[in-house]
Amino acid sequence: MAKYPRRYRPRWDSPMPSANTDRVKTPPPRPRHSRELLDETKQVWQPYYARELTDEDAREIIENMIEFVNLMADLHPEEESGGSLGRI
Repeated sequence: MAKYPRRYRPRWDSPMPSANTDRVKTPPPRPRHSRELLDETKQVWQPYYARELTDEDAREIIENMIEFVNLMADLHPEEESGGSLGRI
């Protein structure tokens, strides 16, 4: 028999213990865009889509438009000082 007891050392492939998993409550995600902005986005873009737009569709449209404006601002930096929006 060994002089010292063998200690448990978890390995990367060891299964995670499932203790207390039912007690951990994750908060719902916080909305990044207001309800008004989502509704207005759906109203503006709905004529271009055959199916009904969801909130997730509106969120994706908003994110894509922000990235587009930022890309255009990066491509034409000399126009930034002339009163354009710049980076959002």
